[in-house]
Amino acid sequence: MAVSWLAEKVVSHLLDAVLGNLTQEMKSIWGVGVEEELKKLERKVKVIQEVIEDAEEKQFHSKAVGSWLRELKNIAYDADDVLDDVATEALQLSTLRDQGQTSKRQKRRILCVSDNFDVLRITNAIIESASGSNCGLSNLDAAQRCLREKLNAEKFLIVLDDVWGENQIHNWDRLRAPFRVGAKGSKIIMTTRDERVARMMATIPSHDLQGLPDDDCWELFTRRAFAGRISNAHPELEEIGRQIVKKCNGLPLAVKTLGGILSSKRNVSEWESILTSEIWKDDKSDILPALRLSYRYLPTNQKQCFAYSAAFPKDHRFQKDLLVRRWMAAGFIQPKGRTLLEDIGGEIFDDLLLKSFFQYSSELCGTPFYVMHDLMHDPAESISGDECFRLEDGTSQTIPEMAHHLSWIDINGSMSVEALNKCKRILEHGTSQTIPEMARHLSWTDVKEGSMSLETLKKFKRLRTLRLSIDNQILSDALMELRCLRVLDMRSSKIDKLLDSIGHLKHLRYLDLSYTEIDGLPESVTSLCNLQTLGLESCENLEGLPKGITNLVNLRHIALSWDRWGSISVPGIGKLTSLQTLLKFKVCKESGCQIGELKNMRNIKGRLEISGLEDVQNIEEAKEGNLKDKKYLNELSLKWHRSDSSQDGRVNDDGVLEGLQPHANLKKLRIISYSGVSFPSWMSHLSNLTCITVEDCRNCEHPFPLDCQLPSLCKLTLQNCPKLQTTLPADLPAVTELYINDCGELSALPRLSSIPDLKLYRCGVKMLLSLTTPCLVSLQRLSIGGCDQLECFLEEVSLQDLTSLQHLQIFGCLRLKSL
Repeated sequence: MAVSWLAEKVVSHLLDAVLGNLTQEMKSIWGVGVEEELKKLERKVKVIQEVIEDAEEKQFHSKAVGSWLRELKNIAYDADDVLDDVATEALQLSTLRDQGQTSKRQKRRILCVSDNFDVLRITNAIIESASGSNCGLSNLDAAQRCLREKLNAEKFLIVLDDVWGENQIHNWDRLRAPFRVGAKGSKIIMTTRDERVARMMATIPSHDLQGLPDDDCWELFTRRAFAGRISNAHPELEEIGRQIVKKCNGLPLAVKTLGGILSSKRNVSEWESILTSEIWKDDKSDILPALRLSYRYLPTNQKQCFAYSAAFPKDHRFQKDLLVRRWMAAGFIQPKGRTLLEDIGGEIFDDLLLKSFFQYSSELCGTPFYVMHDLMHDPAESISGDECFRLEDGTSQTIPEMAHHLSWIDINGSMSVEALNKCKRILEHGTSQTIPEMARHLSWTDVKEGSMSLETLKKFKRLRTLRLSIDNQILSDALMELRCLRVLDMRSSKIDKLLDSIGHLKHLRYLDLSYTEIDGLPESVTSLCNLQTLGLESCENLEGLPKGITNLVNLRHIALSWDRWGSISVPGIGKLTSLQTLLKFKVCKESGCQIGELKNMRNIKGRLEISGLEDVQNIEEAKEGNLKDKKYLNELSLKWHRSDSSQDGRVNDDGVLEGLQPHANLKKLRIISYSGVSFPSWMSHLSNLTCITVEDCRNCEHPFPLDCQLPSLCKLTLQNCPKLQTTLPADLPAVTELYINDCGELSALPRLSSIPDLKLYRCGVKMLLSLTTPCLVSLQRLSIGGCDQLECFLEEVSLQDLTSLQHLQIFGCLRLKSL
C-alpha cells in the first residue's frame, strides 16, 4: 500500500473520546486536585491536536510521519482502555451504591456477486430475493431444489452484478443449472470489469459500457453539488465544477461522490483545491483519485465511521440502526449537547449515504438494508491501513503488526487447528494470511466446530470488535479473556448457552445474540455496566431476562421480537432511564410493574404498547407514566383487558385515559377496549397524528372533542364501537384510507376530499346515504359488507357523484335483492 494513501488518522477525535471518559465518578476516585490536572491535560491535548492536524497532511509525503501517527493512535487506544477501566470501576461503585439505596426503595432480481463467487451464497441470495425472507440453506442441492421450485415456469430477469474470477467456469455451470426451468423469455444479465469473465460466461456477444457523456455527468454532478438548483446561480463555481467532472472520466460513482462532498462548500478556494490536488496525478494507486479526494474532504468523525466499514466483507448488507450502534460502541460517536448519540450517528450515516459512500440495497420485511459499493470498499480498506484489514480470496499477505480492524472468515473450515496455533494464520476461501496479536477488530463467520480453535483468540488481547458465526453449541470460555472487547456479535450462531465468564468483559457495549438458540442469559451479564445494546431478536427459546438486568444503567436498546416483549416481564424496568427500545409494557399491581415505572424513561423511541391499563386506578396514577414528556415516541397503543367493555370501570377509564396524554410529536395512536364514554381533551393537541385506530370501545359515544382538527391524519380505523355517534371531525383533508366496522350508530361521514379507499362494514343505511356527498370526488375503491338492511343498492345509494370510482365491492348483505 502506497504511503501517500494512508488514512488520515483521526487521533485528535480519539483523544477527545479519551477525555470524555473523565467523569465525575472518576474525579471522586482520584481525589482533590484532579480538576486542575484535567485542565492542564486539556491544554496539552489542544497543542497535540494542532501538531496532529499538520502531521495528517504531511503523512502523504513522509513515511516517518505516517509511522508516527500510527504509533500515536495505538498509544491513544491503550490509554482509552486504561481510562475506560477506571470509568467502569466508578460506574460499578455507583451502581452498587444505588442498589443499596434501592433496597430501601415478474420477478426481477439484482444480486452483487463481486469476487466471492460462492454458488451456495448466490443461490440463497436469489431465493431470499424471490421469497422476501431469509433462506440460509447450508446444502447446495437443497438450495437449488428450492430455487427450481420458485423459478419453475416463471419468467424472470436476474442480474448478476460485478462478477470476478475468470477461473470460475465450473461454478458458473453449477449456478445456472436451476435457471433452465424458467419460462421462455427469461434472461440473465451479468456485469463485470474483467473481459475474460465476460468471454467465459457470455452466450451472446458482450456489450462494453463506456463512461457517461460529459453533459450527463454534469447534470448528475449538479443534482448533488447544487441540490438540483440551477448552477448558473454560482458562475464562479460552474467552470471549476465542469473541469472536476471531466477528471472523473465518465464514472457516475465518482461524479456523485464529489458532488456530494462539494454540496456543502461554496468558496472558490475549496473547489479549486480539489481541482488542483496532486492526487489526480498519482498513477501508482489502484484507487480512483476522485474517491480518494472525496474521503480526504470528509469531516473527521465521518472518516472514522467510514473506515470502520472495511471490517465487513464486500457486498455485506447492513442496517442503519445496527451500524450506528456499533459506531457508538466503538467510541466513534461523541456527545453533542443533549442530542441523542443515535441521532448524531444517524446524521453521519445519512451524510455518507447522500455522498454515495453508502448505497441503498433492498428492503426485507419492511427494514431497509444498505451496502458499500465495491469501488468504495477498496478505498475504505486502504484508508483503514493497519486498523482495518480485509482478507482477499486467492492472495497471500502479511497483516501489519498494529492492525486494529480485521475481517476473519473461514467459510470452508479447512484450516487445521495445529497450523493455526503454530503460525497464527487464517483462511478465507483458501487465503493464507498472518494476523497480528495487536488486531483490534475481527470478523469470523461460518466457523465449523473443530475447524479452528477458539482458544487461538486468546492471543488477540487488544480486540475491540469480534464478529462470530459459529457452530459450537456452547461458546468457548476463551473468548471471555478478550477484556478489551467493545463489540461482540454472535448473530445467527448455533449456540444455546452463554458462560458466566461473559461478565468479565467489562468494556462491552454491544452484545448481539439474535437468531441463536439460547434459552436465557447468565446473571453475570448484569455486571456489564457499560452495555448499550443487547440483541435478542428471534431467540425463540428465550424464557426470560436475568433479575438484575435493571443494573445495566447504560442500556439503551434491548432488541426483542414483538411477541417476546409480550411474554417477558422486567420488574423495576424504570431504572433503565437510558433505554430507548421498549416495545411493550404490561401494567400490573405487583411492585416494579406499575405505570410509574415509565416516569423517567424519557428517551423511549419508536413504538410502545401499554397493556393492563385496567390496573391503573385514577388520573393521578396515570400521570405517573409521564407520557407527555416522551418526545421521541412515534407510535402508542393503549390497551385495556376485559371480557367485555361494559359499564364496569367506565368512570375510572375516563380519568385514566385523560392522564395518559402523549407528546404532541406522536404519529400513530391505537386505543383498545377502553370503557369510557368520550375521548380526552388532549386529542385536539395531536396535530401530527397520521394514523388513529379505535377498537372494541363499546361504550364510547364521542371519540373526538368538538374542536378537534387532525390536519395530518391519513388513516382512520373505527372497529366494534356500537355506540359511536356522529362526532367525527367535520373535515379530514389528508385522510387516504377510512375503515369503519360495526359502528351502527355512526350515521354520517366527514368531508374526505382526498380519500381513494373507503371500507364500510356492518353499518346502517344512514351511513351509506352519506356516500352521496360531493366531497368524495377522489374515491377510487369502495367496499361495503355486512349491511343487512340494504335491499336495493342503487335505489338507496346514489353513486353519480363518485366520478373517480374504479372498484366497487359488495358482500355479506343478506337482504340485498338487486344493485
